[in-house]
Amino acid sequence: MATGHGIIHCAVNPANILLDDNFVAKLGEVDETLLASDVSAGTQTPKLGTILAKGSQYVAPECFRSGIFDEKTDIYALGVTMLEMVTGKLCNAVGIVEGTIEDGALFKDVLDQNAGDWDIALARGVAHLGSSCASLDGRQRPDMIGEGGGIVPSLEAVAVKLKAA
Repeated sequence: MATGHGIIHCAVNPANILLDDNFVAKLGEVDETLLASDVSAGTQTPKLGTILAKGSQYVAPECFRSGIFDEKTDIYALGVTMLEMVTGKLCNAVGIVEGTIEDGALFKDVLDQNAGDWDIALARGVAHLGSSCASLDGRQRPDMIGEGGGIVPSLEAVAVKLKAA
């Protein structure tokens, strides 16, 4: 981008995450994001109604107050999406995981049984990451790539463990 800032997608959700032949994730609707938003200093102010039409569960709570989208609001949507992938539930995945993540038997019961056999430790790690991304406090959400860790390095570590298994 001309501004030098990353793209604030404003519509991260399972329908916009596409996989190529090698199961590498690609994010769809980036063109709509660029056309429909006013980009300045790493924040965007798209029309909230347009975003809500794509699913309000992916909209970070602070967006309802400010109408401003930034990296942390996309991270919230990514967290919700990760929890939906773990549970197989497209409704209330955050609430489903919230009360079970620390209890081994309960957590195993909320995992998507249609996904096959789960490595519980890896699934719990992804669920913890998804939960921290979906924190109600945007300041508590992790960075995509941050000092001492971040979302991308955490997911890359999961991918390495899955390949080794």
